[in-house]
Amino acid sequence: MRVETLEIGASGLVRLRADGGSSFLFRMEYLPESAGPVPPPGAEAKEAFWTGAAAAAGVYAAEVKALELLARAEQTRYLLTLKLRKRGMSDPAVSLALDRLERLGLLSDERFARAWAEVRSRRRGEGPARISAGLAARGVSEDLARRVCSELYSEEDRKEALLKAARRYLRSGRKDPETLSRRLRAEGWRPSEIRETLECLRKEGD
Repeated sequence: MRVETLEIGASGLVRLRADGGSSFLFRMEYLPESAGPVPPPGAEAKEAFWTGAAAAAGVYAAEVKALELLARAEQTRYLLTLKLRKRGMSDPAVSLALDRLERLGLLSDERFARAWAEVRSRRRGEGPARISAGLAARGVSEDLARRVCSELYSEEDRKEALLKAARRYLRSGRKDPETLSRRLRAEGWRPSEIRETLECLRKEGD
């Protein structure tokens, strides 16, 4: 096929149309070396170039969709990969696109982990074990989850979050002290903290 029109923007974005009517939109950095240089308008291009252009266009499409999802909410690399796969995008294309977004700071597992853990702790009073499990399910590494939880729970923060967690269970009807204590231990709270909190709640109810 022959290159009919070609535009290369300052940012390296390529818009190209072939004489058969096919069009391609991609970043120069996504074009594989095997494709060779971009032919000028009017030139015949080898099959290897068109194959590479199609692959590069797939990467750019993954980037655009990833940015749309990130505009709605923070994501982890793992979550974005799953969502892009469901939209029929290939793993190589997704990987290259997410690599670029991470380099630019537009995608960050750490930023997601801090924001997600903050909401779960402050609003719901969830314990460190439960938050760590939630982060792991969203693709956050064990080391990062541990670090985020460690920074999130100062002693004063722990007291406030544990009170919220205990009240959450009380509202759900779990008023038996042993059941409540077991649930809170499963969330990662220390037995001494739980006893202190339950005593505080008991006094509030007197």
